[in-house]
Formats: sequence, C-alpha cells, structure tokens
Amino acid sequence: MGNEGSKYRPEISSFLESEMIALQGTDSVKVYVHEGLWNAIYKDVENCWWSSLPSGTIKRFVEFLYQGDYTTPPPGPLSVITMYGQGNDSGAKEKQKEITQFPAPTKFKGYEGVLLSHAELFIIGHSQDIDILRDTSFLKLNRDLEEAEAKLPKPIFLENIVELFRYSYSQNFMSNSPAWGDLQEHLSKMWVEKIELLHEIPISSLFIGEGKLMKDLMSATTKSLVEMKKKQQAAEPESA
Repeated sequence: MGNEGSKYRPEISSFLESEMIALQGTDSVKVYVHEGLWNAIYKDVENCWWSSLPSGTIKRFVEFLYQGDYTTPPPGPLSVITMYGQGNDSGAKEKQKEITQFPAPTKFKGYEGVLLSHAELFIIGHSQDIDILRDTSFLKLNRDLEEAEAKLPKPIFLENIVELFRYSYSQNFMSNSPAWGDLQEHLSKMWVEKIELLHEIPISSLFIGEGKLMKDLMSATTKSLVEMKKKQQAAEPESA
C-alpha cells in the first residue's frame, strides 16, 4: 500500500505563500490547505461538498493536490468470530493468528476502508474534472479489489463488496454528478464477470439503490451475453 508514486506532479510553489484554510468533514476534524492552491483547483467555495466526507478522504485529496498522488490507507482487522465461530479448535486458532496481522486499528473490516477511499476520490476527481485523480483512483480501486480477493477469506471479501456497492449507490454527495453512474456501471460490469461470487451474496444484500443495482447487474449480464454470442459467431468458420 502507501504512496505508490505518480507521473503527475503539480507545480504548487506559487501557492505556498497564501493563507491556510480549513476543510472540515463529517467527523469535525479540520484539514488545512493553502488557499491559493485550493482556489486554483476549486472555485465554488459556497458548495462545501467536502463536509459530507470523512477527514481521512479529505486528507488524501489534499495530499493529492500537493504531491500528485495519495497514500492508500492500510487494510483493517478481520472478525474471526464472524467467519470461524468461537475459534476453539487449533485450525481456527492458526487462522486467527494469520489473519489478524493487518496493520493499524480502524473501524473498517478487511479492505472496506481501502476500497471506499478509492471510490470517494474517484467521485471527487470525476466531478471536479481532475482527470488524473479520477484515473489514479480508478486504477487503484481495480488493483486493490484484486488484492482483496486474493488475500481475504471469501466471507469478508463479499462483505467488503456489498459495502462498496452500498456506497456506490448512495450518492451521498455531489448527487447530480455523472460520476456515480460511471462508478456503478464499472462495478456492475466487473461483477457480472465474477458471477459465481455474486451467487454467494444474499439476494437481500443486492437490493440497493431502490433496486437500481439489480437492474444494472441484469443489464450488464445481458450485454455480456450479447458480446459473448458475437465473439462465438465471429470465431465460427463460414459454412461452405
């Protein structure tokens, strides 16, 4: 994890003598940024969209403004009891020892906080026309989804996916931005390709966004089947 580095580096020296302003999120923690840099990126200061975000996401956004990249938060601990009952047998104890080695205390389980941070920054980058942030967060989201699937026990991974779906259909800030539709389309298309995992998620957990998630999954499935049929037809030899 951590700051992986980016080819983009903003020129900020001209802003460093400006005054500092405070951005306050949902947890009332203030994050400070040079006013000149902030105004160069975002002009509509009356629309305080950042007040709907946790300070951790605001910090990563400000970090991106200064450095052209942001630090990915670490994964959280896993709930052993959720997956392995009371963990009385030796096998469960070995698993407990193995899976609780994730760093840093956090309210999130597994990769939930990691995935949500990328999704939040994708919405910010897309909505504010910061293309490099949109693209960077999108790539990191895909990368960490693959990493989460590889490292997490399946029940926890599926819980993380449900929470990512829930967030993506919440539209809790910048609700009119087309960024939400793009994020929803990407996730539904990606998960149709992992249809065997979707079958293991309780159907009630997929009724998110007033049924829009289910509609998007059905639409993505139909498109996938049509594309598959076209490829099959193209691969078939022409009849004599």
